[in-house]
Amino acid sequence: MAVWENCAATVLITGSEKIRNGYGNGDCVMMDFDHMVFALSDSTERYSHSSRVLLERLYALLCAEGIPDDIAEWHEVANRIYAAQDYRHKATFSCVAFDCRENCEAMVVLNGGDSNIALVNIQSGVVDYISKVDMNFAGRSKTLAHIAKLAVHQHHRVALYSDGVADIAKRCGKNADEFILHCFIDGIADAPFQLRMEMEKRCNSAHAEYDDVSLLLLNPHACSECTSGVLFVGGSTPQEEVQYQRDVRTSRKWNRWIAIDEIKANDLVIPECSMRIIH
Repeated sequence: MAVWENCAATVLITGSEKIRNGYGNGDCVMMDFDHMVFALSDSTERYSHSSRVLLERLYALLCAEGIPDDIAEWHEVANRIYAAQDYRHKATFSCVAFDCRENCEAMVVLNGGDSNIALVNIQSGVVDYISKVDMNFAGRSKTLAHIAKLAVHQHHRVALYSDGVADIAKRCGKNADEFILHCFIDGIADAPFQLRMEMEKRCNSAHAEYDDVSLLLLNPHACSECTSGVLFVGGSTPQEEVQYQRDVRTSRKWNRWIAIDEIKANDLVIPECSMRIIH
């Protein structure tokens, strides 16, 4: 779990079968406040690190060439990272890019595969936009199918989530849309912990099966006040995941929130959690 003030929060949970059979977590999240670009990818169990490879390619391209100026340029960037993805490394791609020139009152959404992007109106309790689910995975396709530019208002929040969220939602007696709306009730910062508790209560006790789960929640206008910072979480290899499950998840030492200064002083825990802090 990672929380960035009241701007953004993410949680990743490794699927039950993946833990049992020694696979990595194929979900990966990128929080890039330098470019105001946030993305999520979900890859296959055989090549679980493929999602991280895809998102790191996006970040490298943004660093090398800067932020695209318009929706056409964003489409070109997406197609370039798609074209470079190996066919064995199939992965979903869900990405939102806030337009700081418009005070984050607009965002470009890019989506391929069966992960989702939702634009949630917390004032009316309605999902104003949800991305289309398709089979347009990076690695399988060389081009991105869905791209759009959306207006963003003060009462809007954004959620990116993998298909594993539907497994947790079903156990809570909700569909995925209802579950995502529920995540915003207590505010973004509390959402990762609440989702983890729901999973522990409803899934572990019933020995339920669930896929990798990843959720990224964003407050666009609060994000616009953040100056910089880049974080990757997930896309773990089997070796990394085994080490995390063995040495970190069950350790009382790390079963708490850790401030960034302490993280920097204990740099071993970051790679053990499949996290990469750029700065």
